[in-house]
Formats: sequence, C-alpha cells, structure tokens
Amino acid sequence: MSEFKLSVLPILDEQENYLGCTSIYEVMTVIANTGSIKESGGIIVLEVNSVDYSMAQIAQIVESNNARILSAYILSNHESTKLDVTLKINQMDLTHIVRTFERYDYIVKTSYQKGFGDDDIQTRYDSLMNFLKF
Repeated sequence: MSEFKLSVLPILDEQENYLGCTSIYEVMTVIANTGSIKESGGIIVLEVNSVDYSMAQIAQIVESNNARILSAYILSNHESTKLDVTLKINQMDLTHIVRTFERYDYIVKTSYQKGFGDDDIQTRYDSLMNFLKF
C-alpha cells in the first residue's frame, strides 16, 4: 500500500473477482486488535546474519526460559546481510532471556520491558545512600 501510496486496498476472492475495499485505518485497526499486541509482555530485537537465522533456535532459547513467543517480525536490511528479528514475549522480565541470547552469541539490539530496571536502580540507589550514612 505504501509503495503505491494507496489509501484503500481492494479485496479479491480466489478467482481475483472484486469483492470490495478496505481503508488503511481498517487494516491498522485489525492489526492493533490482534491478540499478541494486546497481551502483556516484553519485546526483544535481535540482529542476526541472514545465513544464521533460525526461528527454531530462537524459539528454543525463549522456551528454555519458560516463556513463549507471541509474535515475531523479521525485517531485512537491503544494504547488508543482517536481519532484525523483533519478538513479542509473554513475560515482562526479559533479563534471563536476554542473557541467554547473549550466551548464544546473539546481538540483542534492544529490549523493552515495563517496570523492570527502574525498581532495581532505585533499590541500588537506596542501598548506596544507606551505605554512605554509616
């Protein structure tokens, strides 16, 4: 749709007969209402060489940490042989999963997890302040 700058998308049957059309807004609404987007969890973005890409291995790493992949999005970089693999995971604390990916020599570009880290930083700060009082 974006390549041709379309605001509507035709809907065809299997014989390519025109059935109707839909708007970009309607398509985005359906995507936004998919279960994986609404479910809570964290997001991990991996950078992988295209020849090394294996969703089976990625899933095994996630599942070995008692988690599951809710959705995955793969984006290829046309200027290199790298892929960005974006994973939606059903856990909010991604610390152990990220460390496991790093042990398997995956490049973790970024991870997003709500709430984790902030409490840890605050706890460490409070501990330092208590230590300095003595």
